[in-house]
Amino acid sequence: MKLPSKVQASCVKFLAAVRYEPAHDIKIEDRFSIYNSFGPSRIHHPSYTKGCGDFNHLDYFQYIKDEFLNSNINDYILSWLAVISARYVLPLVNRVWPQISEKGELVSPQQILEVAEKLLRKDITFDAAYEQFDEFYWSNEAVSKSATYDVACAFSSAYSALEFILYGLRSRPPFVNGSEIIGGDIFIFNALEAYNSIDRNSPGEYQVKESDVIIKDFLAFRIIENPPPGYQFSNEPIPIEYDVQKRLEFWEWWLTEAIPQAWELAQQSISS
Repeated sequence: MKLPSKVQASCVKFLAAVRYEPAHDIKIEDRFSIYNSFGPSRIHHPSYTKGCGDFNHLDYFQYIKDEFLNSNINDYILSWLAVISARYVLPLVNRVWPQISEKGELVSPQQILEVAEKLLRKDITFDAAYEQFDEFYWSNEAVSKSATYDVACAFSSAYSALEFILYGLRSRPPFVNGSEIIGGDIFIFNALEAYNSIDRNSPGEYQVKESDVIIKDFLAFRIIENPPPGYQFSNEPIPIEYDVQKRLEFWEWWLTEAIPQAWELAQQSISS
């Protein structure tokens, strides 16, 4: 089955725009315009709104489970798009996985995506996938601290793909708060970051050390007068660089291949 004309027109429009735009990027608002062209989906539903005092984990679990069990064709398109995008950058992790996995018993991104695909094909239950997802958190954290930024993002793209399938968007369509955009499609953002970023730091050194941030905050707010005796601040990480041609390559693939493939796989999920 071919893509609907509205989706095709949206892809053609943004393909021309991303090629013309100097930074070769598709803004988050424009990506949501593409998602909206699919039709109504979970991203349009009201989110779970109970605050901390009224929050009930079992109630919340039932809410997201019911959402998933009532997924429509557009939900499946978005879910498959997340999985396909994560698979596109999987080679970045695979090439260094032997070195990363030596540091502990870690779940591979391949295993995470297998759970995601089984869930979309209805080969496992929502409950089983949800339980495994909880176990994957620590592997995602470990890789973020022991790999270069591009590899960490590639791993996170698999993790956030499964997270999106289970939870939908925790923050629904993005909104602007001053100059900051809140919420959005982290499941695509991670794949793009993996594909077009250049990290010249040693593995795990692209982040500012948490202890440095805390101590600097304590000093700024005069909670302490001096750093603890003997404490040495780490060197500032080298800023992440970006390859705009790789960014263009990603979006061209995403618009011309990933979306049509997600559409086809979604048809299979609905019919199974």
